[in-house]
Amino acid sequence: MRLNQKSLERDQLKVDELMKPYQGKLVSELKRGFLQNYSQDTKASFAVLARRMFGISDNHLSLDSSEKPLILKTIRVTGNDQPAENMSFFEVRFDEWLEADSWHETMLYQYFYDTQFVFQVFQQFPSGLRVPDNQMTFKRALVWQMPDYDLEHGLKKLWLDTCHLIKTNQIRIVPKKQKTGKIIYRNNLPKSKDNTVCHLRPGGKNGKDVIMLPSGQEIARQRLWLNKQYVNDVIL
Repeated sequence: MRLNQKSLERDQLKVDELMKPYQGKLVSELKRGFLQNYSQDTKASFAVLARRMFGISDNHLSLDSSEKPLILKTIRVTGNDQPAENMSFFEVRFDEWLEADSWHETMLYQYFYDTQFVFQVFQQFPSGLRVPDNQMTFKRALVWQMPDYDLEHGLKKLWLDTCHLIKTNQIRIVPKKQKTGKIIYRNNLPKSKDNTVCHLRPGGKNGKDVIMLPSGQEIARQRLWLNKQYVNDVIL
């Protein structure tokens, strides 16, 4: 179910109210308050911190003002206002993509059509220089849902292009030897340069975590990612 603009604005006001006490605080300060018993100091600790700030145990946030739960995601922004990395979502189910009778019946479309997000933004200060994670600052939390235009163009284009490559047996998987001697496998699935919204990238446990395509080819398990430039345009 899509939220109208008034509903989004109402949810944003509620989130602003909840997060106002923490805006501008260093991650190290927030961790002292929320992660005293959390021993790991990794990138994953940002997700744990974000949940603790909202007082929730998973990534589903319920607001009195909201018609449905919102999904919590964290974003780390460099000092020059560029996202530190692309944003990862779920594993791609190629069989489901190929079996769908239409774009609007795909899980990909339905997920982003129905889902609202809260982006917890942590930024590196000052002067565009990279600083240790603990010296990053909590900037804001943004309520967002993907606009219809991006659903019907960028996201749909990814689905169409991927299905076309698979159905026409045009997937190319090429081994590439790195300087260390390790062999990695490149493919021609849509990259960030091919789409303004999203792309596909490996997201398995390791290089041996593969799946079988309908063509019989083995390929690394893939995940959907929002492009970092797209995320940048959303949050700034």
